[in-house]
Order: sequence, then structure tokens, then C-alpha cells
Amino acid sequence: MYQNGPNVRQYVAQVFNTVKLCDPEQKPLIKRKCSSKPCYEWRSDTWSECSSTCGQGFMTRRVYCFDILANSTSDFCEKEIMPKTVKRCELQECPIQSENDNCVNKLAKNICRMIAYSNRCSEPYLHSKCCKTCSNLT
Repeated sequence: MYQNGPNVRQYVAQVFNTVKLCDPEQKPLIKRKCSSKPCYEWRSDTWSECSSTCGQGFMTRRVYCFDILANSTSDFCEKEIMPKTVKRCELQECPIQSENDNCVNKLAKNICRMIAYSNRCSEPYLHSKCCKTCSNLT
């Protein structure tokens, strides 16, 4: 069975038993009009959630060809008009990271506290080694 034009189906009968001939009275129609509606149509599932909680992401969905008369999936839909399966999304802009987000102490916590209490965080070298502790003072 295959589509022959936009709204016509064509059937091919095959003989599986070569000993007994087919009854000509029971011969199926060779062509049958589907209707004014297409025989096949594209259907799709709902879009997935956005792949990212902020910034650019994408959403996906399953799209499939459906045979209306057979009430099942098919391969005969027009590929040129297939709906998209992926689209971009952006729920919200991502927050801007401050310098302090990447700021960590590179020395032991008690040493950084001592540097902070002795007011030496203003020294660039010590500030870089105790960034988190020194930044929390301001």
C-alpha cells in the first residue's frame, strides 16, 4: 500500500498461494479516494522544558507522521512541511557573577583570620591569598 498523489491510496494485491487462484469477485479496489482531507498528517508531542534555567537553552519534542485511515504511524508525510523538533528558549537572563564568586582563601582559615584582624588585607599579595576572608570585611 502506498500513496499515489495527495489524496489517493493505491493498493497492490500479492498472491501468496500459487496453487489456488484468487477469486475475481473478491478483488480489492486498486485505488481508493481518501477524502478531501490528506491521508497522512504530521503530529507532535508537547515541547520539553527548556534545557537551561537561565540564558540560551533549547526545547525538543517528538514529531511523527500519522496515517489517518490506518490510525497508526507512517513514513508517507511530506518531509518539506515537517514541523520543527527543536527550538530555542530563554527563561531569564543569567545573573552576572561578581569577582567575589570566584574568590577563595588559598591559606588556612585561621591564618586568613589573623591577617584580617591585623588589618593587612589591603596588601595585594595577602588579599589574593585570603580573598574570601578579606572580601567579607567590606
